[in-house]
Amino acid sequence: MNTVGRVGTVRFKVLDHPDARSLWHKIEADFPVEMDWIAQDVGPEAFHWLEAASDMAREDKSPLPPGEGQGEGGGAREPSVATQQAPHPLPLSQRERGVRAAIERRMIARVLDELGAAGERIQKEQERLVKAAAPSGDPRWLDLYARACRLRRQVRLQPMLAKWRQIVFARHHVMGGSFFAYTEAQSDAQGERYFGPGAALCMAELTAEPTWEVRTLIDDPTGVIRDADVSYDGRRILFAWKKSAAQDDLHLYETDAASGETRQLTFGLGFADYEPAYLPNGHIVFSSTRCVQSVDCAGFFTAPARTPLYFQALDADGYMVQSMRSWATLQPGENASCVGCHESKNSAPLTGKNSYALRRGPETLTPFYGPPRGFSFPREIQPILDRHCTSCHNDRMHTLPAGALRYDLCGVLSPIGAEWRYATQDPGKGWEQPDFDASAWKTGPAPLGPNGATRLGFVAKLWIRRTFEVPADRVASQPLVSMRNIGLAEVYLNGRLVAKPGEFSYQFRTIAVRPEAGALRPGKNLLAVHCAHDRGEAHLDVTPLDGGSGARPGSGPGQTAADGKSPAFSLLADEAVDRVALRRWSDAYLALTQAQVSRDASAPALGKSNDLVNWISPQSAPPVQPPYLTGAAKSRLMVLLRQGHYQVKLSQEELDKIACWIDLAVPYCGDYAEAGAWDDAARARHERYVNKRRSMEEIERNNIRAFVEDGQGSARRSADRR
Repeated sequence: MNTVGRVGTVRFKVLDHPDARSLWHKIEADFPVEMDWIAQDVGPEAFHWLEAASDMAREDKSPLPPGEGQGEGGGAREPSVATQQAPHPLPLSQRERGVRAAIERRMIARVLDELGAAGERIQKEQERLVKAAAPSGDPRWLDLYARACRLRRQVRLQPMLAKWRQIVFARHHVMGGSFFAYTEAQSDAQGERYFGPGAALCMAELTAEPTWEVRTLIDDPTGVIRDADVSYDGRRILFAWKKSAAQDDLHLYETDAASGETRQLTFGLGFADYEPAYLPNGHIVFSSTRCVQSVDCAGFFTAPARTPLYFQALDADGYMVQSMRSWATLQPGENASCVGCHESKNSAPLTGKNSYALRRGPETLTPFYGPPRGFSFPREIQPILDRHCTSCHNDRMHTLPAGALRYDLCGVLSPIGAEWRYATQDPGKGWEQPDFDASAWKTGPAPLGPNGATRLGFVAKLWIRRTFEVPADRVASQPLVSMRNIGLAEVYLNGRLVAKPGEFSYQFRTIAVRPEAGALRPGKNLLAVHCAHDRGEAHLDVTPLDGGSGARPGSGPGQTAADGKSPAFSLLADEAVDRVALRRWSDAYLALTQAQVSRDASAPALGKSNDLVNWISPQSAPPVQPPYLTGAAKSRLMVLLRQGHYQVKLSQEELDKIACWIDLAVPYCGDYAEAGAWDDAARARHERYVNKRRSMEEIERNNIRAFVEDGQGSARRSADRR
């Protein structure tokens, strides 16, 4: 199709797509090369240019009704109010036409600037159009721009014509979409597996025009092909191919460039091999999930092979001074050194004279109070708390920070998902009062909003109210409100404003009602909530809770009441089930990490590093952090315990274990199965992955053994030849 034909096609599509962004994506799909030119030469103004083109095209297609838009004698006049409200498009203003004309001329000027002398002929044609006062929208402008771009394309691709006339590539859907970039899409991935079927291995050949002629070598509409590479002699093509989401994994394949014959190089369901590249000697290097850990090490000591190692520098008290934020693993017989991320860890030269550690020789690692093991809070820390702390710290209704209630243990005063009366128009003054007549309001179950159980569409304001019963013996309870809201909210209890939570909360949060604002009453109580959202997405889900007897004196960190008998926040081993993380957390762990178990399984229990227990985050900033930034040395819990908090005396081993727990970033489980709140299916799935890991380790042991034996045999043969 010639350029004028393309212009005509674009103009036709403009008539049917008044929205510039929709138009952009439609034309981009039909004319990818041409739209790439526009993106280069127009940039963000492309939408304005298309919008103007759309308006001009509709104006040409839909003339004004007879008599409108003309003054006496047929001359132009300003449109009347009636004309402005008519359904047909209005004429573009001179300014709007000028905007589009200026953009078009900048497009052509940008191309001509790059072409220089090669664009002299097109430069003269542009001057003729300007001299002829060709209006904006004249197809000759777009035709001139298209010819200039094709000439620029020839100039740009000229070096490739001489050197690289054939390019191999893989065509596939965009991979990823994950924060962690899990692009290997393993068949048995437990969580994220991004698999977009439909891919091809292709070869593009550059012609003399120049244009690319694409030839499909392998087409797989149900699989994924990626990571194409060509051998140094140009005879073989290497790539990764996954033929099914669940019945295959990425494996390496090789195709003969001349015959098209393809062979599979790696195998194994549950293991992904990808990102291959040829080496000059014909060998292949690639990424694989078969290698469980990477290598990055420091220190001079003998370490167990194939075991994750986590390095920390400790002071004389056993507190962390500095910490790595990833682990390291060495293979059998490997020597490694921490010499920088981009240095060879096996061959970097020594700097200056030998260090003290090198002169002393490799040391043997000393076990930490027992054999090597995963650090388990229930096994290492909880027994210490049981011996020294739980005689006072046993109030299960309270946790940290000081006086905070355990929301998962609070009583429910009105069921989740209960029926509410609601209004989307202002109900008038006094709507929050118990004596207000809301009988005409509609009813529906919570949540209420655009996508709730009660679908309201998009509303800017929402009023809801519901009565609930409170037994006489619970009138002194601390009232709470568990809610999630999109929009600014106001909460009223028995007609009095008791809370104004923040604007957004996509997950449930529990809000304590100000005790001075309104107490519960025996019998009927009224909860009323108003929500306003400026973009019309008001959403509410509310549940009143019974917080028991409220915060007691002495429930702060490390305190008891003045009489020495009132219980403090719980450090018991009693467990709360986290239905999101599928773990059973102890009271002590939840309190020290200041985590709360969600009542409705809307979010996992997430701890917060705090003054009492201050730990390093695995997602902290990459730059080297200053010494003693976090850890046991910065945790007030260690100060309290060393000072003999309430005459409690811990042994050195107990202090060391608590400090180690903090410095290791407060782990709870010593292995993946510990404290799991799993059903039979989850346990079976875990066992399958454990068996997979064991079989993988056995395969690798055999491979290493064969590799070592082959290397020894090669050395003997080399010695015999000498």
